[in-house]
Amino acid sequence: MQGYQVTFFTQQDRRHGHQLLHEWLMNLAKSLGIRGSTAIVGAEGYGRHGRFHSAHFFELTDQPIEVVMVMNADQADRLFAQL
Repeated sequence: MQGYQVTFFTQQDRRHGHQLLHEWLMNLAKSLGIRGSTAIVGAEGYGRHGRFHSAHFFELTDQPIEVVMVMNADQADRLFAQL
């Protein structure tokens, strides 16, 4: 099979409407028939502004999350059209 791996990076507290962004992305993938998606929680990372994001004992909302999806070309086209 020819296909793509698409990866999104976000933070645990980011939302799309009333839903957590990583959950919204995974639900969107499922609704488009994408057969596999995984959310991976990171211990630490930094973004485009160079500010570190990490899981602290008192504050877990800043924790980085990676959402990985594997799909074929048609599914990728439909995903990016929805985004």
